[in-house]
Amino acid sequence: MYLDPSYHNGVIESPSLTQVAANIYSAGFWTEEFCEELIKLVKYKNIKKEDIEYNDMIPADDTPINHISSTLFHDYCKHYKQWIFPLLKEVFCLPHPPESWFLGWQQPNIARFSPEGTSSIFPHFDFGVISHSIKLNDNFKGGLLKFNLQNYDNGVLPIGHMLIWPSGITHMHEVTKVEQGEKYSFVNWSLMPNYMGKNQIRLNEIS
Repeated sequence: MYLDPSYHNGVIESPSLTQVAANIYSAGFWTEEFCEELIKLVKYKNIKKEDIEYNDMIPADDTPINHISSTLFHDYCKHYKQWIFPLLKEVFCLPHPPESWFLGWQQPNIARFSPEGTSSIFPHFDFGVISHSIKLNDNFKGGLLKFNLQNYDNGVLPIGHMLIWPSGITHMHEVTKVEQGEKYSFVNWSLMPNYMGKNQIRLNEIS
């Protein structure tokens, strides 16, 4: 099923979407063990910023996942399409055909925050249709993903859970300052029609 057969060991199957705030949902996606292995892989690769062909309007210490794995992006999309995608149509009352509102996935990144590097991100909104963030660890102080308008932060969100929300101005969010340790998050956005990034996967490319 997956290009990397070991990916299956990290999958949370048959998740449900739980509403945690206005139009913000969470779902189990990866096991804690899988998240820990992803962090180890990022640290092992030790990719330098100057080696990354990637530019984000919202700067952070990002590692595009194609720099750490040749299969993870595809397997993530297949996992998402099977378990998360059917739930989105239900909770957001989205129309048919799916391709009218979900074209595919932009390149995901693993974002690192620390007192020594990027420690926070100012309030902003995303340029996508749907935004996703997976909490990869919790052994740090500060570093909350915070939605001020919805009065919500991900402080109690379990490791491996995905947050899903509509991209755009209604869901301004920020990352508060990491005061101690290192925070890691997996972040991804659904494709916009005019997205020009090189690394993308269209919905119809995942069977």
